Amino acid sequence: MSAIRATSQAELQHLSKIRAASQTEVKAEVKLLTPHEVEVSKAFALNTKINGIPLPFPRALTQNVWMVGHHSEKTFGAAPYIVKGRHHGKDISVLVDVPKFSQSAIQTVQSVSSPDGPDYMFLTHVDDTAQQLQWKERFPNMKRVFHAGDLGEHNWTGDESLEDVEILLKGVSDVENEKLLAFSLDSTATDTIRTIDCSGNSDVDDQVLNAYRSMDSDFVIFHTPGHSPGSISLLHRLNGGTLFTGDTYTYTTRDGGRMSGFPQYGHDLPLQIWTLECFKRLSSQYECVASGHGHPRRYRTTGGSNDTPNDHVSVEDLKYKDTEDAISELQSYN
Repeated sequence: MSAIRATSQAELQHLSKIRAASQTEVKAEVKLLTPHEVEVSKAFALNTKINGIPLPFPRALTQNVWMVGHHSEKTFGAAPYIVKGRHHGKDISVLVDVPKFSQSAIQTVQSVSSPDGPDYMFLTHVDDTAQQLQWKERFPNMKRVFHAGDLGEHNWTGDESLEDVEILLKGVSDVENEKLLAFSLDSTATDTIRTIDCSGNSDVDDQVLNAYRSMDSDFVIFHTPGHSPGSISLLHRLNGGTLFTGDTYTYTTRDGGRMSGFPQYGHDLPLQIWTLECFKRLSSQYECVASGHGHPRRYRTTGGSNDTPNDHVSVEDLKYKDTEDAISELQSYN
C-alpha cells in the first residue's frame, strides 16, 4: 500500500464522528467515504489504533452492505465486506473475503452479523484467502464458498485447507459465448446451478430474476474467470443491487478516476474481457460495484454516480462506458 501522510487531529476527530454515525440507523441515501477518507481508513485498518481513536468500522455502504475494514497485508490490503439478505426463508449474513484476523476485527464482524459470526464466507479468488481457516475455526458454523478453479496449480498460496471448504463450486462459465454459470450459495444440486445468457439473445433481467426465485435467495453467484481461473462474483439484489467483484472489476481514482480490471495482475486477460462483456449485460442488476481493491463505485438512480456526478449521462450509459473503459485497458495489455 502506498504511504499515507500524517493524519491531523481534526481529521481524527472527523473519523471518530464517522464511526458514531455508522452505528445509527442507515438512511436510504448513504454518503461514501471520500478518496482521502478511504486512505486514512486504510491506515486505521492496518493499525489497531491511531492516537487512541477507535477504528472507523464497520462503515455502511448501503442499507444491507458494510465495509468491514481491517484490511490484511496478507491479502495485499483487500477490502472485506458484510452483506445481509434472505436465503431459503432466513435472514443471513455473508462475509465477502477475509479481514485481518484480530480481536478488533472479530468484534467488528460480530457487530454487523451476530455473536456467532456470519453464516457464509464468500472467497472471491485465491489471492484474498489468507487466514480464512482461522476465521473458520473462530466461527465453526460459517460455510466457506470457493471455486475449484483456484485449486491445484492455481493455488499459489499453498493453503490446502481450501480444498475442504463447505461449498466448493465446480463448473466453468462459457464467457467467450457470453454465458455465465450461476450458482446458489448452497450449490449442492444441479437445480441450484443455472446458465445466464448475456449475449442479447434473451432477456437477462428475467433470467436473473428467475435465478433468484429458483434459488429462493437474495444472492446469486457467478463464475467470472480471467483474473484467476476460479474467480467468482456475488450479486445481491437489495437496494438496487450490489455486485461484489473481487479483483475482476474495480474503480480506481488514478488518472482522474476510472474502472479497471487490474490488467497487470490478470491470469487470462482475453477471458477477463469476455467476463466484463457479460457484466455489461448485467448492468441493470446493480447500482454498486464493491470490489476487493480500489474503491466501491455506487451509481445514483437519478443519473451520474457518487464518484463523478453527471446529470447529463444516464445511469445505464455510465455503467456501459465504465465497462468499456475497463475492457479497453485490458485490451491494451494484450
